[in-house]
This record gives sequence, structure tokens and C-alpha cells, in this order.
Amino acid sequence: MISAIGLLLQASAKGSVVIAIVAALQWAIGRRASARFWYAIWAFILIRLLIPVSLPSSWSIFNMFPAHPGIQLQLRGVSGQLLYSSMRIELPWWTIRWRLLASIWISGVIVLVSRALIATLRMQRIVRRARPSAASVQEIAERERARLGIARRMVVMESERVDAPALHGLIASVLLLPDGLPESFSEEELRHVIVHELSHLRRHDIALNLIASAIRIVHWFNPLVWLAVERFEEERELACDELTLSSLSGNQRVPYGRTILKLLEQFQSPAPVPDLVGIVNPKEKMRRRLTLITATRTMPRVATAILSVVSAACLFALAADARDEPPASAQVREASAIETATRLDRRVTLNLTDVNAAELLDIVARKCDVAVKTSSPLPQTRFGVHATNVPAQTVLVAALRPMGLVPVPRGTSIDVIRAPSCLIRRGYPKKS
Repeated sequence: MISAIGLLLQASAKGSVVIAIVAALQWAIGRRASARFWYAIWAFILIRLLIPVSLPSSWSIFNMFPAHPGIQLQLRGVSGQLLYSSMRIELPWWTIRWRLLASIWISGVIVLVSRALIATLRMQRIVRRARPSAASVQEIAERERARLGIARRMVVMESERVDAPALHGLIASVLLLPDGLPESFSEEELRHVIVHELSHLRRHDIALNLIASAIRIVHWFNPLVWLAVERFEEERELACDELTLSSLSGNQRVPYGRTILKLLEQFQSPAPVPDLVGIVNPKEKMRRRLTLITATRTMPRVATAILSVVSAACLFALAADARDEPPASAQVREASAIETATRLDRRVTLNLTDVNAAELLDIVARKCDVAVKTSSPLPQTRFGVHATNVPAQTVLVAALRPMGLVPVPRGTSIDVIRAPSCLIRRGYPKKS
């Protein structure tokens, strides 16, 4: 669980850096780039947040940050041959309170999952009780689907419990219309609505919306992730507007804008449901959409080149810090070394108010049933140790590292040696 919390916090923190960079670039570049470009960028960032690990790269922006202090435990045979090299062990602030953090995170996840599940079940009940729309409406939808070359079928249904037109269903696609909408909209306006929802179907937006919902649940504690999801949803609708206008014949910008304005006047944005995407946004976003729909934009070639570089930079920026790459582990040949490492992984609970290094080593050795060697003099400084259900090797690392000492398992014992200078500076021991 500690490792899981660590990976989550690390992914969220690194993702926040990239979200801030992309948000600043979008503010600087503005609408000189298409909504489809920004939609792809935000979608990539959100999908990347679901992956807890990444390949290390020397081009990562995280190489600019200083390395965390840490140590690397090594198992050596009697002859001094390296038997096993583990990843460096760090003691960040959250390891002591990981149970509290895990409880808070799980509670938030449970609340959001419950809300999403209730909204999904409610929407499925609405779909089951909805009635098929008129044959003329079905014909328009089928004709537009065939014209756009979309293989998946879409059924048009009406319900009085739907707040606005929306596409529902990851597998079985259903276009839900508010009751009476086909009668109050002209054929051209109805065609605009249907083509917009078919654009969602064509772009697999429901699947991406499910991913965005999952990311918002997992990273619920990070406001920048919520900002990224909000930007993603806004660019999704703008991208669908662009795709809709490109697929409509003739000059349809103004009529399509009137359709959007009419939807805004008569309907409201539906409640968020993971497998539901609609055409109506909150009013402030709808006004922005109307402005962009009626404006024609062309992106210069220079801007296209810049944005291509930015895209490549985002790919590299999300890579792991090259220093985070764990060293290659040598083959373990001695059973005694494996046994020592296993014993040091035992969790211990200590509440010591006044001990020195020798006394702490003796206590831990007795708890883990291992022997202790001291190749370096042990300081007589008195200190306190309070640990609850923490691996024994982590306790030793946290206590001895400030004194410049390193516990190194050797065979069936722990050898306490003086820490090399590079251990304190970069978190890695010198290679032997």
C-alpha cells in the first residue's frame, strides 16, 4: 500500500507540472490552434495519468529537479562479490502517515465511485423507459450515419426525464432526446443535433469520457487534474463542433450557431454521467462555443511547427526522471543473503525515547533474528525512534543515515559502514 500511495502521489505531482505547462501554452497560443489539436493533447495527458510508471528519459523535465536523498541496500557474499542490489530506499513525508493518507484517499474514491454508479444506474433506467423517436427522425439519423461512414448503429429515443440531447452507451449507442424536441426543432436544426452526436460516436468520445471519469476519481485530491478534465471536456465539444461543421454542406456556421443558441435557451447541461456525452454545456462555455463557431480561423504554418514541437516535448516531459531508474540487480547466489533480506523486511513497531545507534541495532537484530557487525565506529548520540508497522530496514535507514552510516546486509548479518559521500549527495552508493 505504501508503494501504491507513493506511485499515485508521484504520478499526480508530475502530471500537475505538465498540466500547468500545457495550460500556459494554451493560454499563450489560444485559438490559433484547432480544438481537435488541444483535445488530443489533453486526452493524452489524462491517459498518461492512468499509467503509474514510465520509461526513464534523459530528456525528462524532471531531471532539472534535485535528487532525493536516499540509500541503496546491497547484499554481498563472503568474498565481497555483489549478490543483490535493490532500489534506493527513501523515506518521504508520506511514509509515516501512509495509513491516514490511504484512508482519506479510499474514502474519496468510494464517494465518487458511488456517485458515478448511482448516476449510471439512473441513466440506464431512463434509457429502458424511453420510447423510440418518430420514424422520420430515425431516417435522418440513419441517413447521416451512412453519409459520414460510421459503421456503428445509433438508435434515437425520447424521454421526458432527459435534460438535453446526449449520446449514451459505450457498446449500444442511444441518442437521447428530450420529449417533444423533434416537434419544436426544424429538420435542419434536428440534423445539426444528430450530426453533432454522430461526431461523438465517430470519435469514440464515450470511451474517452469513461477514462476521464476514472482519472478524476483516482486523482480526486488534485485540483489541477480536475482542471485538466474540465479542459478536456470543453475541447471535446469544440472539436465536435469543428467536425460537425466540416461535415455539413454549404455555409452552415451561422445556422449551426443558431441551433446551439436555441438549445441553450431551452435546455440545461445534463448531470455528469461517465457513459454520457451531450451537446449542451454550462452557459458560460456555450457562449464561448458560439463565438468560436461563428469565427473562421486559420493556423499559420509557423504555429503548426511550434505545436508539433510542443507535442513532442509533452511526450518527453511525462517520461520518468532518468535517476529514478533502478539499478540492474545481480543474480542472488547465496541463500543466506536472501534470508537476511527477508528478515529485514519484517515490520516492527518501536517506541523508544532514549537509545543510541548500538542499542537500536541490537533491538532490531533481536526482532529480526539477525546478527550485527560494525565496520565503522558508532556514535553515542541519544535519540528517539517511534515506528508503527514499518519494515525494519526502513527504520535503520531513517535512524542511521543522518549519522552518515549505512546498514549493509552481508550474508547472515548487518554490517554498519560509513556512508560514501555520493550517498548523501545523489542517493546512490559508489559502484564497486
